[in-house]
Amino acid sequence: MGIHIWNSVAGGPEDVAAAQQETDYVNHVFMQQNGGFMVLYSFVNDALLSKAGIVKVWWEEREEESRETYYDLTDDQFALLAQDVAESNGAMKIVAHTVHDVTDPNTPQAPS
Repeated sequence: MGIHIWNSVAGGPEDVAAAQQETDYVNHVFMQQNGGFMVLYSFVNDALLSKAGIVKVWWEEREEESRETYYDLTDDQFALLAQDVAESNGAMKIVAHTVHDVTDPNTPQAPS
């Protein structure tokens, strides 16, 4: 899987799977999510050309919100959605819920 910049070492036989997962995760975050190749390239290039290669590192935590809208859900579908919301421990919430009466087109309508 390409270049590895980190390798976790297992402390014992029971830690081999966790060490492999840590290795894969750190390499993925650095190389894929943070453009690791270009970071290393710029660092080495600056170090060779100007004798000072500097990499700035920081940790940023943020929450992202998204909104989803559903139309024409059956009662069962809405119940499943409401159950997921209840099980999310406050991570999700239902903002609005509207019920529309649906009439069967085959049922004769009373004259108005």
